[in-house]
Amino acid sequence: MDTALLKGIIRKIKGRARDFEVKFGDLVVRGGFSSQSGVPEVELPTEEKKTSEEDVVEVRAHRVGYFTYLRDRKGGVIVKPGTKVSKDDPVGLIVAMGVETRVVSPVEGVVDEILVKEGTPVEYGQPLMRIKPQ
Repeated sequence: MDTALLKGIIRKIKGRARDFEVKFGDLVVRGGFSSQSGVPEVELPTEEKKTSEEDVVEVRAHRVGYFTYLRDRKGGVIVKPGTKVSKDDPVGLIVAMGVETRVVSPVEGVVDEILVKEGTPVEYGQPLMRIKPQ
């Protein structure tokens, strides 16, 4: 990502109250400030890529960190193969320096495969899971 673009995003969100949405052409950055830490929690668009051999969409990491499954209050995994998801539903978390960032589904469909194990370090752009669109 372009450094000038990141600096522009930071300038636009400084001084905003709680939630924000910043648009730069086709790029839309949404987020808010954590009431506990005062640190912005930013949701960048998840890159979607359809593979030609199968009709699936790959959900890719939008930042570097450790991938974590979504869990319910009892500790059970919420999103797993076979789970139906809607567009923009959270499907996982990436944790970096104590900050959790949601990974969201770019499409409505069914989770076909989770490609990384919980706690695995992930790189920017790395495929995390595949979703069959519906």
